[in-house]
Amino acid sequence: MDHLRYSGLAFETQRSAFLDIVSADPLVRDALVRARTLDLPDWLVVSGALYNSVWNHLTGKPSGYGIKDVDLFYFDGTDLAYEAEDAVIDNLAGLASTVTV
Repeated sequence: MDHLRYSGLAFETQRSAFLDIVSADPLVRDALVRARTLDLPDWLVVSGALYNSVWNHLTGKPSGYGIKDVDLFYFDGTDLAYEAEDAVIDNLAGLASTVTV
């Protein structure tokens, strides 16, 4: 049960392990680099890509295994129009087409 090796450890130890794992994962690292190029306010990479990257690391699976997308949340209170969000989606689509794992 090596996948439970962080279970029961102090929060800061688990937090540090989480950050080390996702920072070392090529798919997550690439998503973060690409997200930074969009210069969005208050953005986060969230959801399954993080969970699966940790699970893949703990169970010896390759980067990207079982990950179909990377969710990026952001909030831009200065422009709530659909057109502004569509522009971000278009930019992300262009970036995603160049993703390789």
